[in-house]
Amino acid sequence: MIEDFNTLAKVNALFNCDQELPALIVYSTFPTSAMILGGAGTAMTQEVDQAYGGYLVLVDQDCLHLKPLKKARQNTLRTASRSKCSPADPIRIDRDQIDSIKIRPANGVSMLSSTLTMTLGSGRKYVWQINHKEKALPYHEEGLQALKAFAKTVR
Repeated sequence: MIEDFNTLAKVNALFNCDQELPALIVYSTFPTSAMILGGAGTAMTQEVDQAYGGYLVLVDQDCLHLKPLKKARQNTLRTASRSKCSPADPIRIDRDQIDSIKIRPANGVSMLSSTLTMTLGSGRKYVWQINHKEKALPYHEEGLQALKAFAKTVR
């Protein structure tokens, strides 16, 4: 539950990190083109990560650490308070594994959230919705700024 990651100290402890790094929460989403294309979109997006409902992201200088969050059944509302940590191990993505990171306003115009698409050299893709503010997570906005700065350093 959110009590497991509602402070930056708790998030860093989840990652066994001895220094305090910026963190944020992101929600897995499905690419719009796949929704429009229906069955044809499935083939296009077979490399898109859909295993988890989202991730806690710890932003380091040279990598991103991802702690998977469980998918909530019948939960279309994306809020931190409805998220639960998965027992899965954290995932580390080094900068040199990333081919591109694109951050755009969600739905092309949203001022409240962004869509991030990260493509790895292996072909795997992460497509996330990121709310600009998370009332329950005081560290989220700083983490979002750190993620945007990290994205600028990727090729």
